[in-house]
Amino acid sequence: MVKEDKATWKSNYFIKIAKLLDDYPKCFIVNADNVGSKQMQQIRAALREQAIVLMGKNTMMRKAIRGHLENNPALEKLLPHIVGNVGLVFTKGDLIEVRSMLLANKVKAPARAGAIAPVDVVVPKQATTLGPEKTSFFQALQITTKITKGCIEILNDVNLIKTGDKVGPSESTLLNMLNISPFSYGLVIQRVYDSGSVFEPMILDITDSDLMQKFMMGVRNVAAVSLGIGYPTAASAPHSIANGFKKLLAIAVETDITFAEAERTKEYLADPSKFAVAAPVAASSSAPAETKKEEAKKEESEESDDDMGFGFVIHLVFGVTAFRVERLKKMRYVAAYMLATLGGKTAPSAADLEKILGSVGIDAEKDKITKVISELKGKNLEEVIEEGSKKLASVPSGGAVAAPAAGGGGGAPAEAKEEKKEEKKEESEESDDDMGFGFYFQNTIFIYRDKTITFQII
Repeated sequence: MVKEDKATWKSNYFIKIAKLLDDYPKCFIVNADNVGSKQMQQIRAALREQAIVLMGKNTMMRKAIRGHLENNPALEKLLPHIVGNVGLVFTKGDLIEVRSMLLANKVKAPARAGAIAPVDVVVPKQATTLGPEKTSFFQALQITTKITKGCIEILNDVNLIKTGDKVGPSESTLLNMLNISPFSYGLVIQRVYDSGSVFEPMILDITDSDLMQKFMMGVRNVAAVSLGIGYPTAASAPHSIANGFKKLLAIAVETDITFAEAERTKEYLADPSKFAVAAPVAASSSAPAETKKEEAKKEESEESDDDMGFGFVIHLVFGVTAFRVERLKKMRYVAAYMLATLGGKTAPSAADLEKILGSVGIDAEKDKITKVISELKGKNLEEVIEEGSKKLASVPSGGAVAAPAAGGGGGAPAEAKEEKKEEKKEESEESDDDMGFGFYFQNTIFIYRDKTITFQII
């Protein structure tokens, strides 16, 4: 085979690297220090059909990349990293898989004097085969030993070399005498290039769950700051609405004012025994009742979903929420009363409530306004909310309490118990829906009106 002359070889090299840059959108910049020719052959064989390894002089690689910038200007980001004994590993496959292949192809090597240690080197305590004449050598390295059966025994683990330290002649000699090869060498990934972006290889270790965790942490921080300064944002809106709803619910349970979402809670506070769950007497007798109960629950859930609507017009004033839901009849009147008190009205009038409701296009019903004003007249709103909150604290989150089983059935079978658990779970989920905390927001529009910040969920 006739060997190519230097000019032809360079020309073919430039053509090859230009073709690789065109065909492969991703590559690794790898360091090849301490990698021998035989190991390089093994790496190429392992990466066959997955990646292509290209080595060469840095000046030639940089020249080839500069000559290709017209076709792909993003390749300029590679130039600062073509430094040292480096090469390029081109691939079209998954970067994480190819990286694993590169890291798997490593060869153990002894610690040569003058080499930089890539890892910590620890000599474990052991009985060696070295004779007593080597004792002075260990003493020079400050290694505690003793003579056991005519051989030197190392009494403790020895931290001989730290990562980044240069290996000295004494350390190298000791490791060779003990037949320890502490280092392993292979291609080391320095940078990753992917479709115009250059980044550290550690970025490949970031998972979707890591991104979600970081994102949610940021959302929580935004919500916390927004709530702290009273500035509404999409992140804080659900918390503001939930807090506002809790205050409305607290007022409802402390007065005769009611609305659909408060009725279930008020019913429980009036008679908790109605929500007690008793064990079925027999599986056969309970089957029709369970069927009717499931249908009733389904209808109740659908009604609750209809009531919650999603057609919100929300007013946030200094962190307190007033909101209108199309089918809620009285909650908006309590919310308007709260807004009026926040505006400085110690005893809000019917005209004040009508003005607040009219600002968002609500036609107020005078009898309901009168009912709210009469119930709260002469009462401190903060005290009403506090007393109502205390009562709400006694309401179980699932909406049901356990009751002893009926005595006539002699115990229910295991299947009935399983069905009872599922029934309790469904009832708990429905109760949470009724409490009104399962809000879902899509598009938020902020409209500023004096000191009132209005935003509409559409």
